Amino acid sequence: MYFSVMNKNIFMRIIFLIIASLLISTSFAQEKQRSLKTDTVPTLKLTVEERKKEEARKQKKMKKNVFYEKKCRKMFTRQGEGNRETIEVFYVLKNYEEPNPYIKDIYWYDVSKDKIFSTKMRPEDKPNAMILHGPYKKTVGGKIMEEGVFFVGAKHARWVKYDANFILIEKLKFYKGFAKEAEISYYDSDRKKINEVMPKQNGIIDGDYFSYYQSGNIKATGKYKNGVKIGLWTEYYDVAYRRKIETQYAKSYLDKDFIPFKLREWDNKGTLTFDKVQEDKKRKIKVPAKLEELEKKEEAESDSLNSLETGEIKPTTEIK
Repeated sequence: MYFSVMNKNIFMRIIFLIIASLLISTSFAQEKQRSLKTDTVPTLKLTVEERKKEEARKQKKMKKNVFYEKKCRKMFTRQGEGNRETIEVFYVLKNYEEPNPYIKDIYWYDVSKDKIFSTKMRPEDKPNAMILHGPYKKTVGGKIMEEGVFFVGAKHARWVKYDANFILIEKLKFYKGFAKEAEISYYDSDRKKINEVMPKQNGIIDGDYFSYYQSGNIKATGKYKNGVKIGLWTEYYDVAYRRKIETQYAKSYLDKDFIPFKLREWDNKGTLTFDKVQEDKKRKIKVPAKLEELEKKEEAESDSLNSLETGEIKPTTEIK
């Protein structure tokens, strides 16, 4: 019986050792698996991420001064001194590219004059002209006043303006020269010939308006503010920028009493046929002359009456 009990105890110990061994091996396997998950895999993942970052850095370095897949050159202008020092930092296309003919305000840098222009470019300007493309920033006395992006000379993406205290005073969004919310109609189904550009900001008609002939020449342009025409509106003949009629609207959309009037008019050969300013000047010259004659006549009549009352002039002489 003693041997039986002893054999039983030995058997139980063996079973215990087997179970303990299994538990230890299982625990070791789990620890090893955990170790693989927490050490090996993240290390490999970090290596991949680092490799991607390195490739991105190389790619970014290769694409320095490249905006919208166009190679650019960084430029700047400086005017004034101290608190009035104005600095413009911008980029220009390395290779000249013709801007969109439908855009009125094209921005370009004149190398010979060291100045940015937004006027119509003449053929003689092209040799010294560099088209703005990419980020733009204007500072006055070290403070940012205006910031935006150009696309082949036209305002693009978000444009903001600040006052001297860096308070936002204007924020506009553009798409390659047009207001981003603008409603554009076309003559053709391929959407290549623009008919009209109705500007919109936050659902309200606001901004620069354009209409075009089928030839692509501009037909009319002006400005809306809160759905009301303001400022100078110009109509053109179907010839590049040959003006036809200029109409003056109120300077502010709040001026409800202002009556629009024709300011100037040209014939189809470009000859000025009407100028309200000159017409008004002529009227102002003639009217005072007539008034002066009337005043002299009234004074003469008044003197005659006074003479009769005082008896200085005899009735016979008065009758004559």
